[in-house]
Amino acid sequence: MAEAVLRRGRPEERRLNLEQLRALVAAYQAEQAKERAPTTVTDLCAWLVDQEGKQPESRAGDAVTVATYHAAKGLEWPLVVLTDLDAEAKASAFGVHVESDRSWRDADWKDPLAGRWVRFWPWPFGAQKKDTVLDVSAANAPEGKSAAERERSERIRLLYVGATRARDYLVLTAPAAATALPWLDELRTADGAPAVTLPAAGAATMSVGGRDYPVRATERAGAEQRGSPAF
Repeated sequence: MAEAVLRRGRPEERRLNLEQLRALVAAYQAEQAKERAPTTVTDLCAWLVDQEGKQPESRAGDAVTVATYHAAKGLEWPLVVLTDLDAEAKASAFGVHVESDRSWRDADWKDPLAGRWVRFWPWPFGAQKKDTVLDVSAANAPEGKSAAERERSERIRLLYVGATRARDYLVLTAPAAATALPWLDELRTADGAPAVTLPAAGAATMSVGGRDYPVRATERAGAEQRGSPAF
């Protein structure tokens, strides 16, 4: 089978597709074995029709991988480009949240769910998210501040994950007119000051935590394009 597939051209892509098919067949066999059902070629073909097609990741040396910050955990690339650093935080006290009457220091590891409960606040204004008075009062309430702090902590963790995936080069992208990036603005020094100062185009250093690090700050042609300049 491998020889027949490779004769059709694009051997690397064909090989990856064949390996993906083998993985699907193994999953089918495992599923049938769990159900104590027989395996047949006809049934396999019908099962494959119901599966979502997914192109296997390329193993070519110059391939580009596009992934979320969550999906990048545990992986590494020679060059990593961090995007959407200008995205605003969307923390909200509304919706479903897991609350706890205990701090993590008082947690009982023999009963980890003790004191935890689910809070649901439905948003009463449908698609209107701003200028309702309730949005501001809820954000300033203890529940709103708690939601904002949780998102801030999560964004910091994801930023750490993204930045540490780079083996050799790390690229930060920002709109040309940006003076600050909300994601980077989450990083603060002990006295609450911003830990990262964005360099101007052409700068050779970038301040992080009070220390200067060498960078190449360039601006792409076309100010309307997102992702410029790059640091």
